[in-house]
Amino acid sequence: MSSKSTNLIMRNSIFAWIAAATVVLLSIPLIAMQFTEQSNWGSEDFVAMGLLLLGTACLFVLVSRK
Repeated sequence: MSSKSTNLIMRNSIFAWIAAATVVLLSIPLIAMQFTEQSNWGSEDFVAMGLLLLGTACLFVLVSRK
């Protein structure tokens, strides 16, 4: 792994980037819901997917720090 990517993983600001990426990914079905009825998510769907994305990405960062 290169030094630059190692430094990014070691900084705590990586969690802010993960949260921002999660919001961007969750905006895709939110926008799709405005244009089609094939995508019909409720608030619990957004919460569940947000927790899965955020949890998986944070777990990856914490494991890669070890």
